Amino acid sequence: MLFSRNLIFIFFIFFSFAVIGQKKVPTYYIQKISEKIKIDGIMSESVWFDQQRADSFYVNFPIDTIYTKSITYTWMCFDDNNIYIAARCIDTNKAKFVAQSLRRDFSYPRNDAFGIYIDPLRDLTNGFNFTVTPLNVQREGIISNTGNQGVTTSWDNKWYSAVSYEDSAWICEFAIPFKSIRYDPNVLTWGINFSRHDLKINENSSWGAVPRNFNIASLNFAGILKWTSPPPKAGKNLTIIPYTKLNSFNQKQNSNLNPKFNVGGDFKVGITSSLNLDGTVNSDFSEADVDDQVINLDRFSIFFPERRTFFQENSDLFSTFGFSRIRPFFSRNIGLFKGQVVPLYGGLRLSGKLDKNWRIGVMSVQTKALLKDEKQIVGSQNFTVVALQRQVGKSSNISALFVNKQGQYPSEYNRVLGLDYNLQSSDGKWKGKAFYHYSFTPTSNGKKNINSFSHASWLNYTIRNWSVNWNHEYVGKDYKAEVGFVPRTNYWRLEPVINYYFFPKSKLINRFGPQLYESLYTDMKLNVNDHLIKASMVFEFSNSATAHFDFNKQFLILQNNFNASGSDKGLAYLANEKFDYQFFSASFTSNFRKKLFFDASGSVGEYYSGKLYSLSGNINYRIQPFVVFGVRLNRTEIQLPNPYTSTKHLLVGPKIDLTLSRKVFMLVYSQYNTQQNNFNTNFRLQYRFRPMSDVFLVYGTNYKSEDFSFKDQSIILKVSWWLNL
Repeated sequence: MLFSRNLIFIFFIFFSFAVIGQKKVPTYYIQKISEKIKIDGIMSESVWFDQQRADSFYVNFPIDTIYTKSITYTWMCFDDNNIYIAARCIDTNKAKFVAQSLRRDFSYPRNDAFGIYIDPLRDLTNGFNFTVTPLNVQREGIISNTGNQGVTTSWDNKWYSAVSYEDSAWICEFAIPFKSIRYDPNVLTWGINFSRHDLKINENSSWGAVPRNFNIASLNFAGILKWTSPPPKAGKNLTIIPYTKLNSFNQKQNSNLNPKFNVGGDFKVGITSSLNLDGTVNSDFSEADVDDQVINLDRFSIFFPERRTFFQENSDLFSTFGFSRIRPFFSRNIGLFKGQVVPLYGGLRLSGKLDKNWRIGVMSVQTKALLKDEKQIVGSQNFTVVALQRQVGKSSNISALFVNKQGQYPSEYNRVLGLDYNLQSSDGKWKGKAFYHYSFTPTSNGKKNINSFSHASWLNYTIRNWSVNWNHEYVGKDYKAEVGFVPRTNYWRLEPVINYYFFPKSKLINRFGPQLYESLYTDMKLNVNDHLIKASMVFEFSNSATAHFDFNKQFLILQNNFNASGSDKGLAYLANEKFDYQFFSASFTSNFRKKLFFDASGSVGEYYSGKLYSLSGNINYRIQPFVVFGVRLNRTEIQLPNPYTSTKHLLVGPKIDLTLSRKVFMLVYSQYNTQQNNFNTNFRLQYRFRPMSDVFLVYGTNYKSEDFSFKDQSIILKVSWWLNL
C-alpha cells in the first residue's frame, strides 16, 4: 500500500508543468457545385480550383511544433448526392511508397496514406473516417469517444476513390455518398480534419493541429467545416445484403461431405439521416477471420475481439460500458456456448443520433437451440440490449444500459442495469470514467443476491511530458454479467500509473521515459491477495522501432486451486497458498517500414515456486504490395519443483497474405498449438466483384497436434451482394 500512497502524491506533480500552446482552429467553407465530378484521381474539372484550398498542415509526429515537410493541399465541395474531397500529396522523397498490401481496412500507422475525419454534429465525440493509400486501397471507420483511441475499421460502407501520379505528387479523389454517413441536414457547422502519413520520412501531419501525445483521429483538435448552403437530406436509404451459402462439415476423415445450402442476409434502413435500423436474418458469419491463438498462463479467461459485421456499426454504444475486464455487454457471447457456435435466427438493431445531444441503441437477437446427437445442449435464447447516451458539456457524456438474456423459461434470465459517465475535457488533457452496474439473476435458494453490483472510476491527465492515471474497481461476489466479459469477481482493485517522456534533440530517438505501474487486488475486507509492481523504460526510435523493458514484482494468494503448468496434467497449487516472486520482461518492434520486420517479447525469472522462460514474436517479409509472409511463434518453458509438473508449450502460426489486386485476396493461416493439442489450417479466398459485394471460399481443418490425428474439416462457399435501393 506504501507504493500506492507514493503514487497518489506523485499524481499531483503534473500541475506544475507547462502545457502545449493551442494553435488557431482552421475553418473550411464548403460550396455546392453543379458541375459533375468524375472520380479518376486526375482533378481535371476546373471546379476544383474554384474551391478553398486547405494547406499549412502541422506535424503531429515526431515534432508537433512545426509545419510539415510533406506538403499536402486539400479541396472539398458537394452536390445533391456526395461530398467530394481531393488532395495533392507532394512527395519530397523519391523512394517508393510504403504500402503493406492491397487489402482493405489497412493499418494507418504502417502505410503512407491520406485521410479525412468528419464530425457531422461537431459534438467532439463521434464521427467517420475515410482514408486511402497511394495505391488507392480504402479504409473506412467509426470514430467514437473523441477518437483518441483511434478508428474502428470494422464498420463498412460504400464510397468511391481514385489515385493518380505525377512526378512530384500523388493525387487522390473521394466521393462520399450522403447516404453512407449519419448527419443532421439542419446542422451547418461540422468538425473536419485531414491527415497525411508519409511513412518514408516517418512524419504524420494534420490540417487541424493535433499534439503528438494525442491520436491523429482526435476530434478535439479538428478544424471547422462551414456549409455555405445546407447539405441535402439523405433521402431514401435502403440497403439489402443477401447471401447464399453452400457449406459442408464432417468429423470423419474421407467421409462424404454432405453439402448444405443456406440463404439469409442483412438490411439497413435509414430512419432519419442520423438514425439507422439494421437487421439480420438467418445470420451467418462464416467468412470472419479466425482468432489468433495464444499460450494462456493466466488464471482467468482471455478476451478475443468481436469480428462479426452485424455487431459493428455504432458498436461503441453497447460495447464500451464498464472497463476492459468488467464489460456488462460483450456481443461475442451471443451465438456462442462453451466454445460452440450457436446458430442465429436473426436480429434487429436501431442505433444512431436522435439529435446533437442524444444517441440511442436498441438491439435484440434471437438464437436457435443448439443440438448435438439429437440432444439439446442449450435452448433458444433472446438477447436484448438498450443503451441511451446524453452528451454533457462539449465532449463528455452520461450513458444508461440495460442488458437482458432470456432463456426458454421465465426463470432462465440474467439482467444488468448500468450507468456510466465518460469525462473528456475539450482540450483533451483530462479523460475519465465512472460507472455503477447492478445484475439480476435468479437464485436456487430463493434468497436475494446482496452483493451483485460493480463500480469503478478512472481518471487520466495527459500533457506533453506527463501522463498520469488513477483507477479503482469493485466487483461484488454475486455480480454476474452472462452477456459480458467479467473474468474475476469479489474484489477491490487500485491501479495507478505514471509516465514521464523525454523528447531529446536526437536523430535516433523521438522520445523515451520511465513508467511506474501498480495493480493491487484485495478482498472485501481489504486484505491484499494480488499485488503487481512494474517499473518500465520505454523507447520510441526515429525509424519507427520501439523498445520496452520491465522489472516486475508479483505477490499473490491463490483464491482457487490453480495448475501453474498451463496444462491439465500434474498437481495444482492449492487455494490460499502464497507466492512472492519477480521477473524481467522486454519487447522490441523493428522498423516496420522495411520489407523484413519483426516484433519480439520475452520474460525470464521466477514463476510461482519455479522458473519461467518465455519468448514470442512475429516475423514478416513483404513483397510490396502483393504478398506478406509471416510467422508467429511462442515458446514457453515452465520449470516447477517436484511434485509439480514442468511443461513446455509451443505455438507456431505461419501465414501467407496474398493480395493479387484490390478485388482478389487470399489468406492461408495455420496454427500449431501444443497447449490446446490442436493444429488447424484456414484457407480464405475473397473476390470483391463489385463494391461491398463478395464471393468467399473458406476451407478449415483441425488435427491433434500430438499425433496429427484428424478432428474435423469444413468447406464454405458464400456469395453476398450489397444492393442500394
